[in-house]
Amino acid sequence: MRDIVRVIHESGAIEELTDAVKEATMAARDTSREINETARVLKERHVIRDTATVVDETAKTAIETAQTVKVISKEAREAAPETSAAIATASETAKERTRIAAEKTKHKLKKGKNRETA
Repeated sequence: MRDIVRVIHESGAIEELTDAVKEATMAARDTSREINETARVLKERHVIRDTATVVDETAKTAIETAQTVKVISKEAREAAPETSAAIATASETAKERTRIAAEKTKHKLKKGKNRETA
């Protein structure tokens, strides 16, 4: 075991490992400072509070919109039978008028043909 420790010490691996841990610790410290500074700036500028307020307002607006759509949908469902009946009546009326106009046109064409042949 002593030989292994001596070989590791002589190879410089312990110093390299120590330096690596030191560098990692310093990097973690620097990152922690940057995060702390960023959080402080966000707090001072009220960014987080303002963002939370906007999210809350957006959620309230979304709920109101959903309720409005629900009411509109309900009204549309209630009006659908009346609308369908009105459309069916209008369609039948249009068909009847078209049929009558077609008959009149045929009658006039026949009358005109009969006059030509006579």
